Amino acid sequence: MPGNLEQMGNITGNLSPIESISGTLSSPPQLQGELTIPESRYEPYELPPATTATLGGIIVGDHLSVTEDGTLSVIVANNAEHDNTNPISAAAVYTEVGNINALLATI
Repeated sequence: MPGNLEQMGNITGNLSPIESISGTLSSPPQLQGELTIPESRYEPYELPPATTATLGGIIVGDHLSVTEDGTLSVIVANNAEHDNTNPISAAAVYTEVGNINALLATI
């Protein structure tokens, strides 16, 4: 009874078992062809630039590299060289200067 809820009385009687069903289930025919979506049904998406508050795209700049799996790394110089423009690693600084705390303690 759509729209009305009524109190129903008790249902009495015997329930008969369902007879067995036999036969073959057939699969639906295979669909073939190309799916096309009319241009009026979607709008192009533009990835916004990433910020500290928004997930978005970045452009990899100087002294950085990205591997196939998306890992971002800094390209560093392992030795202090006159004409190298890459940032120098902490290990290279230690090798070049030594233990800075020990040097400062002597001053």
